[in-house]
Amino acid sequence: MRIMIIKEFKKHNIAIPWPIQTEYHSSVDDELKDLKKTEPIRKKTLKEFGTGDLDLNTSDPKKVSDDES
Repeated sequence: MRIMIIKEFKKHNIAIPWPIQTEYHSSVDDELKDLKKTEPIRKKTLKEFGTGDLDLNTSDPKKVSDDES
């Protein structure tokens, strides 16, 4: 059965890729430092564009709550 499947796959140019797994190696401290560096631009972008569809608490996508400003 497996040989038949392999032959049919080859006949129709079907390839199954190898699984890919990406590993990230960092620490929580590094992540927090990166967040602090980008905080001003993230806040500016949030104020300018809002959260769009993710903002379920308001009908205005550009409205930012007081705790995020």
